[in-house]
Amino acid sequence: METVADIIQLFVPGCAHVQRILQARVPILRFRNEFTDLQCDLSMTNSSGVHMSELIYIMGQLEPRFPTLVFAIRSWASAAKVTNPVPGRQPTNFMLVLLLIHFLQRRHLLPSLEILFKNAGPNDQRVTADGIDCSFLRDRNQILSHFTPQTQGESEAELLFAFFEFYSKFDFNSNGVSLLTGSSCAKPDGSPLYIQNPLERQLNVARNVSLEELTRFQTKAKEFLNLTRSS
Repeated sequence: METVADIIQLFVPGCAHVQRILQARVPILRFRNEFTDLQCDLSMTNSSGVHMSELIYIMGQLEPRFPTLVFAIRSWASAAKVTNPVPGRQPTNFMLVLLLIHFLQRRHLLPSLEILFKNAGPNDQRVTADGIDCSFLRDRNQILSHFTPQTQGESEAELLFAFFEFYSKFDFNSNGVSLLTGSSCAKPDGSPLYIQNPLERQLNVARNVSLEELTRFQTKAKEFLNLTRSS
């Protein structure tokens, strides 16, 4: 990974700000492509991450407002400094996306992931080289045959407001988040923020988030609500 980072930094045109994040559970290289103005993460061993990205893409196919909400929440988090480009004790964009999926599950706009896992067919079978089962139903029409989304005429702005209202009041002290069931769950550990990894269910996606940063997330959410109410 060090060698690849050196090659990207020295020889690949348009790649700048190369970061070596090699002590994480899944080591990555992060850099910005100046031609496209995109931030890129490169990993050599995280094949389950590809299937996780596919799972998030499917959520966007099922709920057309989902991509806009992802963009809005990520933009807000960056402006409010809730997230940080350098991994640490703050929530990440990935965690915020999972929180959004859970919120939409609670409003019956997205299915629990249990529906996708239980109804996976032969063509949906995927197992990574390190034994992680990433088999889940991938066909949109088949998913909708097992799940009927609740028809609501809320706009993206209304859902965004409801997202912040939901998590500003969420009892993170007692409850964790399970996308598998689409409901809150008892926390199995003392982490301030618990989000069950949908594919590696024994893992907490948010295990590095500190209580201070979680409290800050909720405080900033309340500030957003107050600002929109007064405008």
